[in-house]
Amino acid sequence: MHGLVQAAGRWDPTIHDHAADTRVGLDALLDTALSNASTLAGRQGETGQLRIGILMPNSLAWLEALITTLAAGSAGVPLPLPSGFGGPQAYMDHISLLADTARLDAIIYNAADLAPTVRALRSRLNGVEFLDISGWPTARPASVTEAADDPRIIQFTSGSTSRPKGVILTAANISAAVAILAEHFFLTPTDALGNWLPFFHDMGLFMTLAALTHGSSLHLWTPSQAARRPLAWLRQFAENRCTVAAAPNFFYSQLADAAAKEGTPADLDLSTWRVAINGSETVRADTIERFTRAFRPAGFHEAAMWPSYGLAEATLPAAIHRPGLGFTTRAVARGDLAPGEPVRFTAVGAPGSRTVVGCGRQLRGTGLRVTDPHGNPLPEAHLGEIQLRSPTVMAGYLDRPAAEAPVTSEGWLITGDLGFLSDGELFITGRTKNVAIINGQNVYAEDLEHLVRDALGDQVRCGVTAGMDEEDREFILICFEHSGTYEEQSEAVTLVRNQVSAALGGFRATVVALPDRQLPHTTSGKIRRAALADVAGRYL
Repeated sequence: MHGLVQAAGRWDPTIHDHAADTRVGLDALLDTALSNASTLAGRQGETGQLRIGILMPNSLAWLEALITTLAAGSAGVPLPLPSGFGGPQAYMDHISLLADTARLDAIIYNAADLAPTVRALRSRLNGVEFLDISGWPTARPASVTEAADDPRIIQFTSGSTSRPKGVILTAANISAAVAILAEHFFLTPTDALGNWLPFFHDMGLFMTLAALTHGSSLHLWTPSQAARRPLAWLRQFAENRCTVAAAPNFFYSQLADAAAKEGTPADLDLSTWRVAINGSETVRADTIERFTRAFRPAGFHEAAMWPSYGLAEATLPAAIHRPGLGFTTRAVARGDLAPGEPVRFTAVGAPGSRTVVGCGRQLRGTGLRVTDPHGNPLPEAHLGEIQLRSPTVMAGYLDRPAAEAPVTSEGWLITGDLGFLSDGELFITGRTKNVAIINGQNVYAEDLEHLVRDALGDQVRCGVTAGMDEEDREFILICFEHSGTYEEQSEAVTLVRNQVSAALGGFRATVVALPDRQLPHTTSGKIRRAALADVAGRYL
């Protein structure tokens, strides 16, 4: 894997760290990383492959740490940062759980970042060595061989709680993934990737590796830089003539909201932005339409929006939008979305309809299919569970029996996502575990979130979990954030409950108003549906 990065050195792409306002060529970064690798490789001795956590914000140092780890023959374990964990104790507990699960030998950090956090972790993580990358001794460059089936990155899935799942990605998985990403997004040395997604998130990490290994230059921001001032981030993205970016749907919505509030800057030039990858969560047609409408005057073309589908267990790529076309949608009847059954298409906006966005097509060298509840392949326009077969599919979950891996004997990854194929395009409707059957109808958490936004406004932050409780009864829990008075919150709860009841034939959902910033999120910004009940219990 580090050989792929070395080969890209012939283009010597530039990496610009906007948080530190520093630039470096890939060649220089490689020189430093390979020197570091000699020191790290010498620590392995007879203990076998080391597992090295990487704990830093997006930065040149983070990339240096990863290349150092790869070049030393070790396995890198990207670790999340404290934001989004509801307090220091929750974060410490989570990192302790990851360190124990991964059996980390060491954590690479930068003394300039997270000093209090590192001090606290040192006292908590006995037996884990902490290596300050800023004070690394100079050594001769390393020369390490690697096998294709060696674990190189252990990617913990977002929101892991009691038993975190460490996805084992081999050198072969990663090499195949970056090749597929580069081919389908047409990445070349003339491109510039603008990335704010954290490197412990699969889309941020593997899009960055795909860009670097194919000679594209790289512009780095931290998530907070993009989230706090989205239009300022977009201006920097444009001024640096970036051509590619990837983000979840919510960030495109934030940019559209900011433009509606502040106005689209008159001098903003987005004409070089050719690929805007939209993935990692439900892609919404109204978000794409609002975003395109807001930034078309700045030169953004709707064909640049690429809804895509990926997951950590597939080293990211699973389906990618066809280039040169606008996004595609299908309007389907909500009540007829039953696994194994045909999908009934309706007119957009018809009563009981739901609009879903196409998230791409089968990729080179991969298989993509939809199956019934028994695992049998279904024809197009039938709802079922999405399965993927690809050289990018993980080797398994860390230290778990092979039987626990969601992979069939024929090598098909069972994704746990529901969807259907139409004209070769994949349309995703939800997750298998976020479905309740109410009055004979399948009700998806994503649909209920749309109802909440219809009632309270598109900007409301909400989360829904649905399914069966311990007594085999259907349940729906709806949580939303509301900063108003108790009376205003009560009115909002009543409004949402009535709207849901009307839509579901009188079914009474549990609806809870939360204070601001109380919805549980994964490290990548998505709602942690499994944790909603615990949070709601504090406010019922």
